[in-house]
Amino acid sequence: MTWRRLRVLVDQLPPESATKSALRDAMSAEEWEQATERDAPAGWGAWSHEALLLAQVADRVAQVEWALIAVNSEKGKAPKAPAPIVRPGVGLPPQAAAQRERAEAIKRVAFLKALERNHGGHPTDEQVAEVMAELGAD
Repeated sequence: MTWRRLRVLVDQLPPESATKSALRDAMSAEEWEQATERDAPAGWGAWSHEALLLAQVADRVAQVEWALIAVNSEKGKAPKAPAPIVRPGVGLPPQAAAQRERAEAIKRVAFLKALERNHGGHPTDEQVAEVMAELGAD
């Protein structure tokens, strides 16, 4: 089979196929934007309507479950709210993107504090984890 034939076969798959979903999920946001700017072949869109609805139902069930647990938990012991299912081609929801950016920023701050404590020497993973625990990060 030639590479051209393989490309033709992949292009003919439905957008919600496992192959196209895996290819989309492996792309970064920048790669996705570049692919759509280059007039990506037809069928490289997001999930099917049914899959999006199913993901939304799963998100809502997770929210109801979280609310039930949070209401019945001791004060201050409530679990964190569940993250929504990431939809391919849609990008992260603003709240999830903000949470990811905050977690990355905390990791950078913890690394810099550990570096400072180590007097410029490269800190170990344990030292960074210790600083993250002091900062209240998970």
